[in-house]
Amino acid sequence: MAVEHLCQRHGRPAVASRVRLRPDGTQKTEHLWDTVELRTSTTFKCAGSAATPVKTATTDENTVVLLADFYRAGDESVTAQMIVSADDAASDIAWIQNAWIQGAGCASGIANFSS
Repeated sequence: MAVEHLCQRHGRPAVASRVRLRPDGTQKTEHLWDTVELRTSTTFKCAGSAATPVKTATTDENTVVLLADFYRAGDESVTAQMIVSADDAASDIAWIQNAWIQGAGCASGIANFSS
């Protein structure tokens, strides 16, 4: 059975975490982000150019749109919208763009969805 890691500050499930090995050999789990709110849809742009078209992402069986708290060194750093998709969210741009973070842009990532 998988262990559910919770955000120490909010008690919500940590969606992304990593385990760091300390110099003394012990391990510390760091939470990278957790979900604040599931959203129905959002508009986004992969690049900041005015010529870049605005796209819409909608939560469905292959895509999730959410508001997330992102952490750095264990402290809440920023709250932003985020899209993760099993599909290419911006097929008009070279490479696969299946992740987007508000204020950062699009990127490629590994997405695994399960129920």
